[in-house]
Amino acid sequence: MKWVLLSTEFILLALAIFMIRRHFLTWKKYEHDRDQREQNFRWNQFRRRLQISGSLGLAAVLLFLTQLMTSLELIEPALFFGSALGLVILWFLILAISDFFVTRKHVAMMRDIKEVEGTSLPGGIKHRTTRDGRKLTLKLDPEEGQPLAGESGSSTANDEAL
Repeated sequence: MKWVLLSTEFILLALAIFMIRRHFLTWKKYEHDRDQREQNFRWNQFRRRLQISGSLGLAAVLLFLTQLMTSLELIEPALFFGSALGLVILWFLILAISDFFVTRKHVAMMRDIKEVEGTSLPGGIKHRTTRDGRKLTLKLDPEEGQPLAGESGSSTANDEAL
């Protein structure tokens, strides 16, 4: 039974190291390929996922220490490491859930931006109705076709007339 637990801890630790290495390789590959907004999102995503992978490795070490203290019948250290393991697992879950929702929100925002860029009205105005029913309107620079500085989406009555 001890060998099964030890192999589980080893597999978790190896998986954490593999994931951390993959995060670094992926970050290096895409580090300079995006605009500033996308770059900021990817950097924050890289940090979150690195913390998740590190938490997995820390959980493997704490699991090993808890099992070791339990086998040596040292109750107080076993309780300490077991409690720390529970907190690390909770932190792991919070990070994973937040990464899921932040990534989902970012993908939806990028899809909205791409759709706005794809539909144009006369006079350099682009618009789209968002999922929540608001009409998103952007005034575009006539030379560059990009949104003017300081312009943002609005939902005024004038937008409805467009």
